[in-house]
Amino acid sequence: MKVSSDTRSLNRGNLIIGDDWSENYNHRFLHPAQDALPTDYGFVTHESIRMMFIEGAEWSQTPEYHLLKCQIEAGLVPYGLRDYSDLKRRGDQLNATYQSMASKGYRMSQELGSNYWDEAHFYLGRNGEICVGRHGNHRLAIARVLGITHFPAIFGGVHMSHVRTIGAAPDEVRSAVFGLVAAHPSVVKIL
Repeated sequence: MKVSSDTRSLNRGNLIIGDDWSENYNHRFLHPAQDALPTDYGFVTHESIRMMFIEGAEWSQTPEYHLLKCQIEAGLVPYGLRDYSDLKRRGDQLNATYQSMASKGYRMSQELGSNYWDEAHFYLGRNGEICVGRHGNHRLAIARVLGITHFPAIFGGVHMSHVRTIGAAPDEVRSAVFGLVAAHPSVVKIL
């Protein structure tokens, strides 16, 4: 049974997430210049952005390019990409995103014509560590490469093992969790 939240709905369900979300990946929050491991959640995104914008690699040399190319060749349509020209445009879009962020700073997904839920997502993991989710990871990785330290994000939930350490009554878990998030050293409170 899946117990992670879907942030596409304002009435988005669970705040507490279970092992099915975390069991297959290491959700560690990597430094932008740190090599990712294939077992890291977001490996393809992190490594591709790191390679392009720290090492200066071409888009066609990145793990994301190779993964998407294989998916297209298998008849899939990842990110709406249908052919090699779409795949090339994907790399051009990442370069344009980098240039835009470098010159204009981080812009919210709605400012870019996307949905509000397409911001970076983060979670508190099994031990209270910050972990990334599945949305906005390219922009998050680019922002971090550029040294942008303040940007909007969506809190997706907290792992059930960490909730157990809080010691709050069931009706107080939500406010206790948000207190933990606000006090976490990686989270900056913006008023």
